[in-house]
Amino acid sequence: MIPTNHFEFVIASSEYLYRKPNRRIFELALEKAELSASEVWYIGDQYECDIVGARNAGLFPVWYIGAADMRLPEDNDVCKVSHWKELQELLGIGNGKEI
Repeated sequence: MIPTNHFEFVIASSEYLYRKPNRRIFELALEKAELSASEVWYIGDQYECDIVGARNAGLFPVWYIGAADMRLPEDNDVCKVSHWKELQELLGIGNGKEI
């Protein structure tokens, strides 16, 4: 979505004792990025691991439902996007163009 962006770091659960949805894996990423949970949006395509995990860690979860046909849970208060352009619009970047 943002091809000129370079990752500062990657956290792999295989390198830590924790896996999503455990809030500690999210907290480790926040500590490494020197950010607070209230400053971070977490976008993921798996409800239990990504959305529940991010929410439990205090991050703003965005559920990417465009990856596969999935049955949606009754949880209607989750921000959902089905295409990356929707995410760009939410973030106010790209002016509707692919960037």
